[in-house]
Amino acid sequence: MSCIWQYDSKKNFSYEARQQVSRNEFSKFKYNQALSLWSEYIVEFNNDINLNLNVIIKILCIDGMNKIANEIENEIKKEIESYKIHRNITRLYKYCGDRINLLLRYMISKMGLIHGLGLVDETIDNIKSMFNNKILNEIWDWFEPAMKKLYKIYPEWDDIYQLEVMFEPIINVFKYFGLSPKDDNGNLYLGVSLP
Repeated sequence: MSCIWQYDSKKNFSYEARQQVSRNEFSKFKYNQALSLWSEYIVEFNNDINLNLNVIIKILCIDGMNKIANEIENEIKKEIESYKIHRNITRLYKYCGDRINLLLRYMISKMGLIHGLGLVDETIDNIKSMFNNKILNEIWDWFEPAMKKLYKIYPEWDDIYQLEVMFEPIINVFKYFGLSPKDDNGNLYLGVSLP
């Protein structure tokens, strides 16, 4: 059974929900993204770390995250430029999707670690301010409310539909890079903003 259908070792999502999601490629894309990111978040959140804040900040590799975000943003811009010439949407989706997923997983796992430390909001805001890259701050702002909402009901979820609070932030990140995943009669369509 794939991970999208199982959210803990004891409970499965309903058959009806599984059938609904598996019929639509766009829904499958959103649910797979959401569950993957939730997994990154909750693993780090539940990590039992007992270190001082200075060590935690070193573990977060904030400078490295800023550098990675800048590199990914530049790589995606180059790939969109290449798309303008070659019009290879499959390559664009695969390459950019992989890069965006990497950035999201990094940032969401950092968020899970920070939230899991039980720090006061002011300290969290101070750590967040060290991410001096626009997309990293946007990811934080878009995803933090969704992650907090999911954590409040975890692990007593009603069904897979609880993950829908993450759909808008996921789409927002793709749109930030000029890519718009959309539903095209049950298929996944990737729109590209060309200036």
